[in-house]
Amino acid sequence: NSNYIDSVAAQNLFIRTSTAGIYLGRTDGAHAASFHTTSAGVVLYNNASGGGGEKFRTKDYGINVTGTTDTDGLIVSGIATATTELNVGTGGTAFTSLNTGLVGIGTDNPGVPLQMNHGSPKILLKDTDNDADISVHNVGGAAVFKSDNVMTFGTQGASEVLRIDSAGRLLIGHTDSDNRDGFMSALQVTGTGGDDTSITIGRWTAGVQPPHLVFSKSRNGTIGSHTAVQTGDELGSIQFLGDDGTRYLQGAHIKAEASTPIADYDMATDLVFGTNYGTTSPSRRMTIKHDGKIGIGTGIPENLLHVKGSNTVARFESTTSYVDLKLENSSSQLGFIQYNGTELRFFANSGSTPTVYI
Repeated sequence: NSNYIDSVAAQNLFIRTSTAGIYLGRTDGAHAASFHTTSAGVVLYNNASGGGGEKFRTKDYGINVTGTTDTDGLIVSGIATATTELNVGTGGTAFTSLNTGLVGIGTDNPGVPLQMNHGSPKILLKDTDNDADISVHNVGGAAVFKSDNVMTFGTQGASEVLRIDSAGRLLIGHTDSDNRDGFMSALQVTGTGGDDTSITIGRWTAGVQPPHLVFSKSRNGTIGSHTAVQTGDELGSIQFLGDDGTRYLQGAHIKAEASTPIADYDMATDLVFGTNYGTTSPSRRMTIKHDGKIGIGTGIPENLLHVKGSNTVARFESTTSYVDLKLENSSSQLGFIQYNGTELRFFANSGSTPTVYI
């Protein structure tokens, strides 16, 4: 049942018809390798008598390449009724490709086109010409991500729309950070029209709650930790800047300043309004104190309305021939001062006859 080629004493190559195989080695079974056919396909063994076992098999139009007895090296099933087309690693846990087009890394059962399962999943794309990019395409367009010490994002039909620069700043509408009166802000929105220079915050809810723009301040140097602010600390500021032809300067601002008391569940705060009269920075013009007093021309109002200035400090103008300044107490008793163009009248009540007039 055996046909020999090179049947001299060494017997390095022989063909055995009983097992339909080609053997390299000796006929005593201590062959180094064998190659033969089975009903399932073509099989390659490595030193079978020494425990090497099957290493390669074609199986129903697929290929099975095994590793050691404990670890699968590469399996391509190719069976028409099976779901797996390619497995790498024990049980396909290193890499799996299904005949549905799904690919798994770290899983043999991916549920999306590319699924990665790992305790610390990471994807590293490293190039050698400093021009790495990732393109994500669909039928209608594409998004492109590039990295050259910065990360940029663009869409089909438009150039770059935003970037994260090397300092971690998010720039929308421009490629470079712009110094705005000393601020190289972490978020910069720049444009030439109303849409690309506006930010909208909306809330849709069946209730009275609004959207919020929140400013916060702590004296603690560790983010997330707490140290009480002190009187005079600015809790938040809105600045309005203008270009003087060379640089940006503040034209006006609105600030919230911590006042007194500051304690557990107490945060007294004044609201300050400032304008620039023609210099390098704004000056305080009006203050709303934490107790509700309003000061115009003074930051320390002594009454609910305290107006301080030189010469004329307040003016009331009417669009008719009469100007009334009305005074009312808690009992709804009304008195008023009236100017009719020729006389200054004082009324002790709401009647039409003045008590005193000049």
